[in-house]
Amino acid sequence: MLFQPTSNKLSIVNGFSYDATRYVLHAEFYDNLDKAIVQDCFRKAIIKEGLPSRVYFDNGGQFRNRWMQRACAKLNIKLLFAKPNSPESTGKPERWNRTVDSFLSEAKLKRLSNLDSYNYYLKVWLQESYHSKTHASLKDTPENAYKTSKAPLRFVGQEVIADAFLQCETRTVDKSGCVRLENRLYDVGIPLIGQKVDAVFDPADLSSITVEHGPTGYTKRVKELVIGPRAGKRPKLPGTLLPEPCETSRYLDVKERQYVKNQTAVRRAIRYSQIGTGGEQNV
Repeated sequence: MLFQPTSNKLSIVNGFSYDATRYVLHAEFYDNLDKAIVQDCFRKAIIKEGLPSRVYFDNGGQFRNRWMQRACAKLNIKLLFAKPNSPESTGKPERWNRTVDSFLSEAKLKRLSNLDSYNYYLKVWLQESYHSKTHASLKDTPENAYKTSKAPLRFVGQEVIADAFLQCETRTVDKSGCVRLENRLYDVGIPLIGQKVDAVFDPADLSSITVEHGPTGYTKRVKELVIGPRAGKRPKLPGTLLPEPCETSRYLDVKERQYVKNQTAVRRAIRYSQIGTGGEQNV
């Protein structure tokens, strides 16, 4: 099974194909190249055509991550990557890119404008053109070569696939024995303080997560840490105990009354011009 991405300005197509027959197990256009679309495309290919014995990826971060390692381990799939700086190891994906470019040229003439229309005509093109066209190296069509292959198909239950495709992120347990995920705290336990653990979770339900510690084999389902009422915020005081707002400065009011009182008590200065100048008076 081989993964091939190719893109233009409007969209990105992800696909999984059976390497021996060049048969495309699943291909779909997306509007980004995040690891989530790799998971989505991988899951749809497995549900439709069963489990492969091994998968072969490029060295991109959306493929080489903890989630992909865990999913392949859960499903008993051998995980392989192309050698760095070796163009020959990615020759088939590059050839697939050129093949898809021919579809994109036709889609441009069709003036497709959204992902739904791209995906619809991609199915048409795969079924009526690519799968039914004789491949030079196979001397047969990819569809006929795939359907007549003697390789056994492996299928597993939906519960196993759902567990394998849960999100997985690495976290370090803090000094309080907790890990933080999506702005939520989860109590892991004091023995794992300072250790790196895998937080396995369903993005649609973060009320609890599964914590896995590979070196010790520790696995535990933990719930979100909710702060209780005794450790909550201090309740507000009733209005009767709150200080009343001041409408004036009592200090300045007191000083003003004192000032007015002192001003009225000041005696007028003596003016000597008002004193008589008669000889009988002594100054």
